[in-house]
Amino acid sequence: MKSAGRIEAIDILRRILVLLLAVWGYAYSCTGATRNFYHLSSSEGLSDILVNTIYKDSKGYVWLGTGVALDRFDGNNIRSYHFPGSKSGPERVNAITEGKNGEIFVGNHQGLFRLSPDSRELSAICPDKINFPVNTLVYRAEESVLYIGSRYGLFVYRTASDSIARLLLRDDVLSKDNEVTALWPDGDEGMWIAASRTLYHLDFATRRTEVYRVPVSSTVSRLSGHDGLLFVGTTGDGVIFFDIERRDFTDSIDIGNDIITSLSADDDGYLYIATDGEGIFIYSVPEGKVVCNLSSRSADGSRLRSNSVYSMLIDDRGLLWVGYYQDGVDYTPYFDSIFETYSYPGVIDTGTMAVRAVSIDGPRKLIGTREGLYYIDERTGRSATFSFPEIRSNIIFSIALYRGKYYIGTYGGGMYVFDPDTLLLTDFDNTRQPFYGESIFSIVVDDDDNMWIGTSRGLFRFRNGQETACYNEANS
Repeated sequence: MKSAGRIEAIDILRRILVLLLAVWGYAYSCTGATRNFYHLSSSEGLSDILVNTIYKDSKGYVWLGTGVALDRFDGNNIRSYHFPGSKSGPERVNAITEGKNGEIFVGNHQGLFRLSPDSRELSAICPDKINFPVNTLVYRAEESVLYIGSRYGLFVYRTASDSIARLLLRDDVLSKDNEVTALWPDGDEGMWIAASRTLYHLDFATRRTEVYRVPVSSTVSRLSGHDGLLFVGTTGDGVIFFDIERRDFTDSIDIGNDIITSLSADDDGYLYIATDGEGIFIYSVPEGKVVCNLSSRSADGSRLRSNSVYSMLIDDRGLLWVGYYQDGVDYTPYFDSIFETYSYPGVIDTGTMAVRAVSIDGPRKLIGTREGLYYIDERTGRSATFSFPEIRSNIIFSIALYRGKYYIGTYGGGMYVFDPDTLLLTDFDNTRQPFYGESIFSIVVDDDDNMWIGTSRGLFRFRNGQETACYNEANS
């Protein structure tokens, strides 16, 4: 009995060790996956804190489909586009894509809409024919055709002729097998279509469809693909693999949460799986295992705001965008394997700061942010920081090194001079026309040793501390 008890204890310890190694492996892998999420919510201008879909266009704008509108994020500001007409039902955005001419197509619970590049308003497309939920969109530039997956089937919209036609997957219009929930283009050959518990393949040339029954009881919610595999996400049975060449379902992923809300595969063989309840899982397809779980329980900056993830995007730069049920958007502002943010212990960590100006002179660094001015001499370890009320404005717009001293321009607080030898910050000595209440946008030293200062009151030129020219709307 004693021997059996000892064996049982060893087995328990072994299980605990395996569990700890698995948890450690997740944490270790997640460290390189993401870092320092930034957050967007209503305080940043988001139209609604429910973000149902995310799309990045060819110009670099990130489009966020919320519960009430289409939002565009340019990296600094958010602009919202609301839907026209009477509010006859939910306006939640389900799908976003870009056309050949830069127009943005949007599908929501009421129908199909377009935002032209030169327009500030959304306009309905064929509202007499599509006045029901649009779930998914794919645009093919080769045909100038928009494929529309909707509650009542697959529609094909030809942008050149402004014509629309329905492709029934089943003869019964009201059949659940006609409710298209996901689309995935199969190169130039065709389109994979998910409807209820059925997977279809549409051949572009013949317009014929192949039918494959999904071997689960729940509905297919998302599709993604890479390197001959189609990843099929479901509403209650996790993710299933479909081998495109063999035309057969081959495997499934057990991640402990079977409600899949978004799928995104990258070129390195990683499949990002968003769930409603357990955050995001990163699955290595070559290794056949989950290597990371990003959730509200993650460590440090990789912690998600919520585990109820409704949308997700891995963009063309490898940055991760996460949309939540009721918590707005999180995004990684840079890619860890390429960049790292600058920090100096005890003085500054720019990882979550808005940096507006930088001057680097060997080991000496002067950094202007929205929170003030920071000086570091990495060789000697000397440092200094300046913020309101030591300076009249915390927003630093410009920095220039001139004759051994730094000249600093602020927003609405005038101009300062910083001496790195004494670590003293003083007002710029310009007694004839002080810059105290001005914004100093730019400071440049030319080849003739003149200092040019671009301000909200005009362009000034100084030499040897004396003003030699001023250009403004009165004289130039």
